[in-house]
Amino acid sequence: MKVVLLGNIGVGKTTIAKIIKDNWCNAEIISIDNIRKTYGDGTFEKEDYCKQKFIDSITLDDTFQIVELTGVGILGEKLFSLLSNYQYTLLIIYLFVTEPETYKRIKNKKWDTPFPYGSEKVPDAISHTYQEYKNGLLDRFFNMCKSGVYISLYNSKNKLNRNSIYIKNMIELLLRK
Repeated sequence: MKVVLLGNIGVGKTTIAKIIKDNWCNAEIISIDNIRKTYGDGTFEKEDYCKQKFIDSITLDDTFQIVELTGVGILGEKLFSLLSNYQYTLLIIYLFVTEPETYKRIKNKKWDTPFPYGSEKVPDAISHTYQEYKNGLLDRFFNMCKSGVYISLYNSKNKLNRNSIYIKNMIELLLRK
């Protein structure tokens, strides 16, 4: 089984990934940010290496993997191209909050992930990501992976517990298939 967590910076992808992992210990979290922290140095060369390492970490067998990324750009395209051939259970969760809420959440965030554009470009990245999803990015992914189950969740702080329960129930249901 694969669970793909998509969404902008600061929407709760990492939090949800950890909640899933806490409930299914055999699940492996594959996060582009974790790979950047391990192998990246902030250069474009290392960024390309990290993106390839991320894609290479995803298996096409039934290993339970939680895959976490914004989904925008070449990395999202490569991921969904790879998963278009996936024969097992695929749950794609798009997490979102309002753009002002995103900026509020990241206001005091410690930027310890090496990224070639630097933290000063984060507001541009957030705006770009919102625009990509507004322009139909999820629909493009859906057309690439028609066998996936897609859900979108507004992930405000007061809905986190309810969303976590919903996701756990969805995974349990899909694992029974």
